[in-house]
Amino acid sequence: GAHERYNVDVMLSLLDITPFHETIFMDSDVLRAQPCDLWHSELPRHHNQSVTVLGRNHDCTWHFGHICEIEKRNELRLPHTHAGMMFLRKDAASAEFFAHAKTAAKLYWQLGFRPFKQNGRALEPHWSYAFGKMDWVPIEFGVQLLLGFEWRPGEAVPPTLLRAAGGPEPHIG
Repeated sequence: GAHERYNVDVMLSLLDITPFHETIFMDSDVLRAQPCDLWHSELPRHHNQSVTVLGRNHDCTWHFGHICEIEKRNELRLPHTHAGMMFLRKDAASAEFFAHAKTAAKLYWQLGFRPFKQNGRALEPHWSYAFGKMDWVPIEFGVQLLLGFEWRPGEAVPPTLLRAAGGPEPHIG
């Protein structure tokens, strides 16, 4: 479907299409809601990771409440990943990460991941699978106070809470 073609498939090609050694990708629905220093304060803690996203290391409420069941059935670790913001460094480790993500694309339904828009694949399970295979962790939603996403129609921008199920919601502002 269109969602896969314009979201999943394009993002699975990001390593190949970015001309830069380091790339920061942000979705149009991610809002930097206050002055922040994510790139210098949080990314160094993940310095051994060539790919970094926001998320939670463990969150059974994620992926429609099915991620822990999928982990157990497949004997995998699948951290909650949010694809709205990504740091990418082109190197051998990121090439391995993207190879894992492409494997997740081939095994998406077999692993038990759920359908998303237009009954297609969601991008985040691909990143989750690759993060687990690489033994990497996302930047925890609860330790940063700067990005908002998925605000509701009529809600003031920026939103007052980051909407990430499965843990305490950080307050913005």
